[in-house]
Amino acid sequence: MLTPEQSTTVSALLASARAEDGFDAFSENFLRGLRDPDLGHRHLYRAGGIAALDGNQVELCVDPASRGRGIGRSLIDEARALEPTAEFWAHGNLPAARHLAAEYGMEVVRELLVMELRGDGLDEQSQLTVPDGFEVLSLSASRARWGEDAVLDAWLAVNNEAFDWHPEQGGWDREHLSRACDTEWFDPEDVLFLWHTAGTGVELAGFHWTKWHGGEDAVGEVYVVGLARAYQGQGLGTPLLRMGVRRLHEERGARSVILYVEADNEAATALYARRGFVEVERHTVYR
Repeated sequence: MLTPEQSTTVSALLASARAEDGFDAFSENFLRGLRDPDLGHRHLYRAGGIAALDGNQVELCVDPASRGRGIGRSLIDEARALEPTAEFWAHGNLPAARHLAAEYGMEVVRELLVMELRGDGLDEQSQLTVPDGFEVLSLSASRARWGEDAVLDAWLAVNNEAFDWHPEQGGWDREHLSRACDTEWFDPEDVLFLWHTAGTGVELAGFHWTKWHGGEDAVGEVYVVGLARAYQGQGLGTPLLRMGVRRLHEERGARSVILYVEADNEAATALYARRGFVEVERHTVYR
């Protein structure tokens, strides 16, 4: 772990890079890794730069005032020595990142898009009609009705079924879920469940976990949307999306709603485009 003095320096370094580049060099998971030793991240710190490793995933940042001095190359070399299969995130895929990747002969292995919904699209996508036999409840209301264990078990089951293919979101257990919820921004009212309540039993059909960023633009995020396999192909994608957008726009006051989606998930990107979302950022992984 970083020393307290290093942590202060790194925080300032990341803030300077954000102001210079227009993008955060470290994602939320890697920021948490700077503070939480239980995540097991490895850190390479040197004056003017830092790299962090989560398994073979690497994010790095060089202070704008120290760029052009070989610090980025040194961090890449050290990361590769520690993890020969290292994959490097380039948030925003800026020219300097593309240049470094080309120097090392790296190839793009993954692209993550940020798509945004604004204006009239927010009003339209906030118009929610809940299908007959279904009910929308927040995490708080669901726990009050069915109990903590039943709700969390159902949430995990749907999440892991919906994301069995995903490198970060799949294969979660109670500990992983607890860590994900242990953030300053987490609010159980921002986690919405779509329950199938018709008939004799109750089943979780899907969930929409939203995230509130706030700020001058009043930004909200479609953080995670998951639909159980048994309920796919039944037209529930639209109400599942809209119940979160409604929460963010009508209840939270969002003027912008963003989401992250894999660039090669053509079905999802096409769906979001039809709902009025447009690409505003692209984050690339090189190996």
